[in-house]
Amino acid sequence: MACEELTNFLGKIEQNIGKESYEIIRNTLRDNNFTSRLSLKLLDPENLDVIFAKSKLPLGSRKILEYHLDLLRNESPLSRPKPQRTDPAAIEESSADQADSKPKDKNENTMRCLEKRRQKIEKQIFDKESELRELQVHLESMDINVPSLPTIGNSGRITCSKCHHKGHRNQVNNPCNLQKCSSYTYCGIKAKHPEYFTEINKLKNDIKKKNNNIRDLQQQLAGLKTLPVKANISLLKR
Repeated sequence: MACEELTNFLGKIEQNIGKESYEIIRNTLRDNNFTSRLSLKLLDPENLDVIFAKSKLPLGSRKILEYHLDLLRNESPLSRPKPQRTDPAAIEESSADQADSKPKDKNENTMRCLEKRRQKIEKQIFDKESELRELQVHLESMDINVPSLPTIGNSGRITCSKCHHKGHRNQVNNPCNLQKCSSYTYCGIKAKHPEYFTEINKLKNDIKKKNNNIRDLQQQLAGLKTLPVKANISLLKR
């Protein structure tokens, strides 16, 4: 009976996710004993993260599954059992509850949930894009041209390994008495500062990760925007 309930539930989404995603979802839910309507209603996003952690379920298929789980919960919401009452007031209350549980109201509740998710993802995209711009500005600032330091000494082709001025060496028997150069922004000789290239590579990696994060969020947002359209089409067919 439970497996039949799972089959009926998946039959509603199979045409929207394709055979491969259908097989992944069906096998994963079966393996984790989510086969009855009740167990499916109890599935939340955190549970889905756990059971699908090692699967290759596409994001779009995952969102369609979440959407239909929301619809299932709204069709017959989970609630605590109420005490048995036989007085007229109890009968009237029961009738009012049934009148309130109309498909339109359920669909509106689902739409509100989707809207909240959409707003949350849009806020995340805005924040990530702001962080990305800061990283890009920082990377551009690393490419500044620094004027060459004045030559100190008679050997114009030699650069001191300590102060990075040309004209002399930093030798054991004749050490340089100038202050040690601490940044490429002082001497302009990037090759003398390995930390410069380390920072450049880190910035590039951070920018790449940030772009990937933004792209993933944009895909999630695009998936959410298509779900209300599919829901409206489904309602019109009823």
